[in-house]
Amino acid sequence: MNNFVSNGDVLIVEAPLEVFGGDCLKIGALFGISKTWANKGEKVEILTSGVFDVKKASIEHWEVGDPLYWDERTNLVTN
Repeated sequence: MNNFVSNGDVLIVEAPLEVFGGDCLKIGALFGISKTWANKGEKVEILTSGVFDVKKASIEHWEVGDPLYWDERTNLVTN
């Protein structure tokens, strides 16, 4: 196969806002976790698979298997 590029577990994207390592990023339909700090417009590596402990609103309670969503207003994962 001559067209294989990568596994896709790590992608390099342009940060839509300032991000720190471990922050969630959503760009269109693409969602991932930033590996490092990057300023808005800079290239940053994001992880697109794996299990992560992410920021959420403190009042929320999640159970294993709950569907989760990205809230673009708060930049947090929510149920």
